[in-house]
This record gives sequence, structure tokens and C-alpha cells, in this order.
Amino acid sequence: MLDRFDINIDIAELPTFLLVLSLISESTETVYQRIIVARYFGAIRHEGMESWINSRLFTDQINKNMMLTVEIKDLLRVSITN
Repeated sequence: MLDRFDINIDIAELPTFLLVLSLISESTETVYQRIIVARYFGAIRHEGMESWINSRLFTDQINKNMMLTVEIKDLLRVSITN
């Protein structure tokens, strides 16, 4: 079983003016709300389950608890595109 995997992503360097441009930033409240939603979905996925490290998960636990729901896919899409 795969215990972990690493992802390497090449990202082009952004010009400094884009990093400090306030028009493209998110408010603290927006980020906070996304965190609340992520924690909620995380709690639902692990409800009634003890915390396990990846190497101790059984196949049925992975199939039941690690599937990406439509809601989680939407959250990922929004997080990536914002």
C-alpha cells in the first residue's frame, strides 16, 4: 500500500507587482470561511473513526473515507482557481 506520495509542481516565478497587487488578494474572512468548510468536510469524512496514519488503513477504510465527493471536488476546484 502506498503510505504517502510527494507532488512536485513547477510554478513560473511571478513578477513582484503581482505578489503585492491588492486587487487579487483574498480577505482574511474569505480564507477563514474556506478553512471552516474544509474542516467540516474533514470531520464528516472521519466521523466515527479513530485517526489512522495512512499505512494502517485497511482497503475498505480507504474506499469508504478517502473518496472525493462532489462537494470536496468543488472545494478543491475553488481553492485552486482562487
